[in-house]
This record gives sequence, C-alpha cells and structure tokens, in this order.
Amino acid sequence: MNSLSASLIALMLILIGSSVSACELATPLFDFNRRVHQSADGSFRGGGEFDNVAGMAAFDLGGGRIGQVISTGGACQYFENLLLADCSSMQMTVVGYLPKELRDHNDILQGSFPVDALLPPDGLISKVKNQNIRAMRKFLIQQGAEDRNGLLQSNAKEKPRDQFNPLAGCDAFYPASRGAAYEWPKI
Repeated sequence: MNSLSASLIALMLILIGSSVSACELATPLFDFNRRVHQSADGSFRGGGEFDNVAGMAAFDLGGGRIGQVISTGGACQYFENLLLADCSSMQMTVVGYLPKELRDHNDILQGSFPVDALLPPDGLISKVKNQNIRAMRKFLIQQGAEDRNGLLQSNAKEKPRDQFNPLAGCDAFYPASRGAAYEWPKI
C-alpha cells in the first residue's frame, strides 16, 4: 500500500470516528480556488474564494434588461439567486426565493432552494419584466422573494481572480450598452 492510500484510509477512519459530516468536509477538501471562467453567454463557474458561485447563461428580459440564475453554496446546500440587471443604467439587484414553509426556520442546514417560481415564462418576474430594476425588485420582495444583494457586495470584495462579471450577459443581448462595454476587473 502506498503512502497516499494509507493517508486516505487514515483520514476516513478519523472522519468515521468524529462528528465531521461529509457536508462540512466537502468544501474545504475540494477547494482549489481556480480563476473564474466566464463564457460569452454570461455563464460562469468558479466564482468566490471557495469556487462555490456559478451562473447559468443570462436571459433577455427585453428593454435592455437581462436576468441570470446564480447558484451559491456547497456540497449539501445551495441557493439559487436571480440577478436582474439593466444593461443601459448598469443597475443590478439580486433576489432569492425560499418556500413559505421554510421562511421562518433559521436552522436550515441542507437542501436546495431554486428560484423557479420567479423565472419566465410563468414565474413572478413575467408580471413586471417591462418595469425598471427597482420596481422589479420591489414587486418580487412583496411577493415573498428575499433580498440577496449581499451576493453582489461579496463579489465586489473578492480578489479579481474570484470575481464574476454580473453584466457579462449584456454583451450577448445588448452589445452596444454601457453594461456590455464595462471593463470588469480581470487578471
């Protein structure tokens, strides 16, 4: 048996005998802190210090506005967030959605929390997609969405290699906009 195999067996025995769960171990064990990879459609992976932020392809809301589903979290729990951005004014907001039955629980430890209830064509955003970002945000929060603007604030504080460009989708749908022309920090 080589030393790597022996080390892995020893680690497994320690974990079995301790109270460390797979969820607690997964993020640090697999954290490689890679550089963010952002695609032309606005999608990205490897955001954040622990590479635990990823975005799907941006989608067009019309009128110079885009949306994008951004996932955050680790092995046993992740949250989906809905980024809304105006490519002309560069105004942005992020909201999430937690089902009513879970809203009052502060002890949510595991699970996934998608934003399907917000997404077009039938989600709540469809009712206000022709309004400005501020009005969209206000309506979604009134309907039970949660403020998740902390995601944008955290992203701005990350090292450039760990930051995603929340306006990258503007280039795909509104290439002549200020949002598409904005130079996001790059390494």
